Amino acid sequence: MAIVILIAGIMMGAGLSLLAVKQAAAQADATQKHQETIKQALINYLGKNKRLPCPATFANGGAPATPPPCASYTGIVPYFELGLDRAAVLDGWENYITYVVSPPGVAPLSQPPTLTTAWLYAYSSSNNTPPNTIIGSSAFWPNTSTGGIQIAQTIAPLQLIADPTQATGAAVALISYGKNGFGATNIKGNTNANALLPAINTDEVQNFNPFTAPTQPIVVKRDITDSTAAVGGPFDDIVMILSAQDLTGPLIANGTLQSSAQAALSQANDAVLGNIIASRQYIQKSCLSPLPLPAPQPASFST
Repeated sequence: MAIVILIAGIMMGAGLSLLAVKQAAAQADATQKHQETIKQALINYLGKNKRLPCPATFANGGAPATPPPCASYTGIVPYFELGLDRAAVLDGWENYITYVVSPPGVAPLSQPPTLTTAWLYAYSSSNNTPPNTIIGSSAFWPNTSTGGIQIAQTIAPLQLIADPTQATGAAVALISYGKNGFGATNIKGNTNANALLPAINTDEVQNFNPFTAPTQPIVVKRDITDSTAAVGGPFDDIVMILSAQDLTGPLIANGTLQSSAQAALSQANDAVLGNIIASRQYIQKSCLSPLPLPAPQPASFST
């Protein structure tokens, strides 16, 4: 009987372990599907509004409290503004997915910003702010920047896999804090304290606050592991990174946006067409104007 109980216990333990593995896989799969949904919503929003939305907070129901420039460049996904249900921006563990967007670049006023920003408007060299009107496809700074978010394999020591200075930065990062949920905002609006993380979880600590350097955010993306011996410590965050090309590429393909080359050609064509129209109007006006009558001559009489 004891042997039977032992075997049953072993089988039950193995079954529970398998169930836990399957559940974790399902939660990770649900998270990645929701990240894909958010990505598509961001693309649609960019095509319609010519900019990316600011991050939101739990307190304002997923709607950014202020228009760009953003009060903060990290927060929960602004599901209300993106037209998504709240459930679509939760990960598999019922925590909000964190949305990180590139901040404005710190650049001299005489130069275009070096980083993509949530403004994504045409650059105005006079005051380093977007003008009141959107200027066609030139409203997209990703034409000259891949994004200002640095993506690291680890920060212990720092190993970048996407670097804005090398034209490989990210415009957006979507972060799920995984099974342990440390750093995440849960459905009750509470933040799972980062202080609970062991000191060795340096990469997860970084993702809790990507803006340790105000203008150069760093997000860590690497394989999930429970190993305490891994560089950067145990890691269970699920991260999706989006470059400017990831966001603008589909819009250029379907004709919603123009590429840099297309925009330049379009502007040149508009200039040529404008000159042609102006010339035709001048010629037409000249042809329709009545010819000047000859000046009257004094009458002459023969005697």
